[in-house]
Amino acid sequence: MPFGGETPSGGVKVSGSAWVYWPDDNGVSRYNVKESTDTKTTLFAFGSQDETFSVPTAFVRPVSPPNGLAKGDIVWTTVVQGLECALVREAKEEKAKVDLYWAGKRETRDVALGELLHPTGKAEFGAPVLFKKGDAWVGGVLVHADKKTAWIAPGASFGTDEVKVDVASIRPMDVNKRRKKGDKVIACPSDCVAGKILAAKDQGLTYEVQDGDDGPVMDVSACAISSIPK
Repeated sequence: MPFGGETPSGGVKVSGSAWVYWPDDNGVSRYNVKESTDTKTTLFAFGSQDETFSVPTAFVRPVSPPNGLAKGDIVWTTVVQGLECALVREAKEEKAKVDLYWAGKRETRDVALGELLHPTGKAEFGAPVLFKKGDAWVGGVLVHADKKTAWIAPGASFGTDEVKVDVASIRPMDVNKRRKKGDKVIACPSDCVAGKILAAKDQGLTYEVQDGDDGPVMDVSACAISSIPK
């Protein structure tokens, strides 16, 4: 169960399919809904019409197509059951053509809009966020927040543990900002480091980032890069 079985308030019942945080199966992904109340949602396991699991509804979000999606936007999509960072090449009324990396290779796929999460820089479900742990920035994916507390899960390439922090301390990552050479950033390929952009790659799906001023150079997904928080 997420966060040791905690049941935060603030859930909204869902139907059809939903984005769900389920730590036993690759974190945030989409599942078909069996039944839902304000406090608990029961979903069908991936690829099954019989096996089910339940999570607090606070860790569930209705599937809805992103508004205003445009060429060049950075989005989350799912491959099998894990979140993957993708770049929109073309957006239509019902589908988008996106580029992503899978098994080490760049691919182009047609994806229904309802299968995309669009990080907009707001503190909402699925948003990549930063928070301080001691003096260091740490990354994760926001899966619920109320007026006081943010529930953050490991996500994609960064973060290793579930954690709850003061909601005022989180900083949504501006992953959709276009970067240019020399920009100072926080990059989180695993641990987060302060560095600078050397070059955009794959039209901005990934960036070449140098750790510090003269450290090692690495390729980092756009979904794991943010401006340095103030």
